[in-house]
Amino acid sequence: MRFEPHAWSGNLVVLDYDGVLTSRTDGGFWQLDPEKYSMSEKMFARLVDFLGRTDSKVVISSNWRKFDDGGFWIHRSGRYYNPLPGLRMRLGAHLFGDLGRDRHVPKVEALRRYVEKNGPRNFVVFDDDPGEGFQDSEFRDKFVMTDNSLGLTESDCAKAELILAGGA
Repeated sequence: MRFEPHAWSGNLVVLDYDGVLTSRTDGGFWQLDPEKYSMSEKMFARLVDFLGRTDSKVVISSNWRKFDDGGFWIHRSGRYYNPLPGLRMRLGAHLFGDLGRDRHVPKVEALRRYVEKNGPRNFVVFDDDPGEGFQDSEFRDKFVMTDNSLGLTESDCAKAELILAGGA
């Protein structure tokens, strides 16, 4: 989806899934089983509240965006559940799109391309993986690293609000 300044003048939240809307203690992202693998209702509610308070919409950055939208990703070890179709549906009007589907582009590069092409006014990145490289990129001042054992916390949201307000 192309960002059009006249179509949305609010903030964007660049959102990972695992370790943000799931956690080791509430959602179990390490269990790739459709019966057990789901987002935390508490973290989803926290995200929606944050989106409302900050006049923000979501651009999904999760690597799950690269896989089959039918809901499953076929892997050598079995059939894994892809949570993003359900997340997209639940986000509804809060969803603004994805970073892109190219499987060979790292998240930082995908965000770089997205920003270059679409020029969002203001955004924040929620991700739990330091290996994605946000903290070592030009996006380090827009990055809030969540703890994958906790997922999205009120403290993470407070940091993100400061970023969106220009105070961090």
